[in-house]
Amino acid sequence: MKKISKKAKTWLALAGTVVVCFALVVALSFLEPVDRVQEMDTEDSTGMPVSILAVESRAHAARVAALGEVMPVWESTVRAQVNGRIEFISETLRTGALVKEGEVLVRLERSAYEAQAADARSRLALAETELLQEKLLVQEARANWARSGMGGQPDSPLTLRTPQLKVAQATVDAAQTTLGYAEQQLGWTEIRAPFDGVVISRSVDLGESLFAGDEVGSFYGLDAVEIGIQLDNTEWSLLPQPLIGSEARLREPQQNSEWDARVIRDSQRLDRDSRLRTLFLRVESPLQQSPPLLPGMFVRTELSGREIPGLMRLPESALTKAGKVWFVDTDNQLASLRSEPLFRGDGTVFIEIPAGMNDELRVAVSPNSSFVSGLQVQPIEEGKGS
Repeated sequence: MKKISKKAKTWLALAGTVVVCFALVVALSFLEPVDRVQEMDTEDSTGMPVSILAVESRAHAARVAALGEVMPVWESTVRAQVNGRIEFISETLRTGALVKEGEVLVRLERSAYEAQAADARSRLALAETELLQEKLLVQEARANWARSGMGGQPDSPLTLRTPQLKVAQATVDAAQTTLGYAEQQLGWTEIRAPFDGVVISRSVDLGESLFAGDEVGSFYGLDAVEIGIQLDNTEWSLLPQPLIGSEARLREPQQNSEWDARVIRDSQRLDRDSRLRTLFLRVESPLQQSPPLLPGMFVRTELSGREIPGLMRLPESALTKAGKVWFVDTDNQLASLRSEPLFRGDGTVFIEIPAGMNDELRVAVSPNSSFVSGLQVQPIEEGKGS
């Protein structure tokens, strides 16, 4: 018998290994269908696991939320009322600085206006002297008429100097008005803060000349701010009446800050572009709040509405993008209802349950795209909702 070479022995060993592996694969293939059938039977008997939350319908207080911008009640641009060269600018006339009502911010060169006021005072003094003289002349004329014994009234009012007295009095009145205007113009050479406020911008520099109407600076007031929020008809219907004077809550999510506000009025009309109605809220002393409520901030306004019966409070995750809520019926099968939330709040939605449905539903907490009506599921209860 011929001796088998080493190379042949290697090929025989490999062939044997292949045969053994093939036999194992064939054996396992016969066993696999049985295992898969058992798996499918188990899944069909229990269904797909679905996390649910048992939710009851009851009365809930509506909450209406909207975004609004904080605006000062008073915002003013101060302008020069007379011409003149600037000879003084206050250190407080700087962007962001606080100013007090009546504080002198800018002073103009005033010699010309002082001269006008002095001239007006001189003219007034002369007119008053002439009026006194005319009053004496009137007294003399009346005395002379009485001594004449003619009785009654003279034919001409000039006899008793009545027209002359009126002219003298009118001259005094005109001189007083002229002096008042001259002093007012002199006062306008000092440009003052219109109210307690904050400087928004400054438009002048030292040494410049101003003309009447030129802008000096812009300011906003410190006493209060207002927030206007726009609401649609549904949101208005959720609010209690009367609404004016009720309290509201302002939130600034980035700072995690809150402030109390008060409803003061509504616009009494619909916005031409948005077709929404604006509600105005007010906060007193905004810069004294903690933290300060600054003009220009965008805040989320939350209003407490009226009690609405028959609502279910669900986590936002339970409402799909298509506006469906999936729940598990008594046969542990999926069913759905389409509902538009009446309002939202704190990661929840509040929906109305159609008439004829149970007052308690086992709602799927996190529905997915594989959900179809009638699908058998295995409900896993996470808790009870309110």
